[in-house]
Amino acid sequence: MGFKDVRARVIDALESGLYQHEGRDEQAQKNLLYSQKVTPEFVVGLLLRCSGDQYETRRHHFEPQFLCHIFTPELGGERWYVKVFFRPSGAVFISVHR
Repeated sequence: MGFKDVRARVIDALESGLYQHEGRDEQAQKNLLYSQKVTPEFVVGLLLRCSGDQYETRRHHFEPQFLCHIFTPELGGERWYVKVFFRPSGAVFISVHR
């Protein structure tokens, strides 16, 4: 899957509510979607601002069979960081923060 396909899949997950959050230290600060400081609609807007050069992939640190998708769009002069991967059950957000 390329950038546009992955972005569309993440947006579909957000719009349908079929996503989860990975538990982690500092989750409330590192995942503003989890802490409800940003909405799914806000994250969709961030992803739509993102271009292919603001996207990369890395293997998950603890579960290397999963590929993490990292989006780094800019909004209002601030760089955002959205990190997500897919399990068979759907999208799993690791990070959504500035």
